Amino acid sequence: LIWGDVGEGRHIRESLEKVGSTTLKSIRIIAEDDKWPLCVDEIRADNAALRQSERRDLEVAHGWCSSHISPNVHVKHDDPLTIHRKPIALSTDCARTKHGFSRGVHIFEISWPQKQRGTHAAAGVCTSSMPMQGEGYRSLVGADEFSWGWDFVNHNLQHDSHTTGIYPILRRVEIGDKISIPEKFLLILDMDAGTLSFASTTGEYYGVAFYGLQGHLYPVVSSVWGFCEIRLRYIGGTGDNVPSLLQLSRQKVRQSLGRKRLSHEYLSLLRIPHVLKRYLECHAR
Repeated sequence: LIWGDVGEGRHIRESLEKVGSTTLKSIRIIAEDDKWPLCVDEIRADNAALRQSERRDLEVAHGWCSSHISPNVHVKHDDPLTIHRKPIALSTDCARTKHGFSRGVHIFEISWPQKQRGTHAAAGVCTSSMPMQGEGYRSLVGADEFSWGWDFVNHNLQHDSHTTGIYPILRRVEIGDKISIPEKFLLILDMDAGTLSFASTTGEYYGVAFYGLQGHLYPVVSSVWGFCEIRLRYIGGTGDNVPSLLQLSRQKVRQSLGRKRLSHEYLSLLRIPHVLKRYLECHAR
């Protein structure tokens, strides 16, 4: 499983139109020409329609698993979305989510302070067989056959203890240049296409990191920094739920119009009810 041409990952673009949150805006591709900004408004509208309590219940349900975690890490009692790593020397410690996925597209927002990353900080996916603790300081996600990881400090992809490439690869900068990964970024798992990718929360899509993923996989992180705190928030996803006829109709109309004609100015000229115009703009159900 190696990093490939992000042009091959067009299924991600299509699928992400179904997934989103109030923190997500149009995604700008930085690994290829900006020919098509990615819109994730489809489920942003549905997510925004949830009550705060419903959204919180969803986030906690897909949060950290306290029973599948390194003994040097614990889930904070006052914030079940955040883990805290103890200052243990010569140890790499992991945590994974409560629920894994075998189908659908799922997006998580990871909040990881830049000053708490140390020499190795990794995020990715794993099976239930991945160990949650290892000796020394390293990227444990991707260190065995049961996990696929991105060390975003060293910008390496890893699986089965092999480095499979540099990530992300930027095409419009000098070779060797790297970007600084912000405190908050997105993990995008598409089990329908078998891909894992990442993006910033401010509109930069980093491209597909891994292809060919199968089975039942869990988002996972590994850390080496003492007192490190990592927050994980489930943004939303598609899965077993069948889209409604209304949702499918909106998606088809939006695809037919094209992004340039989805502006408020253009839609206001259409001879359709105002409520339908707002629905096509993904402002309301």
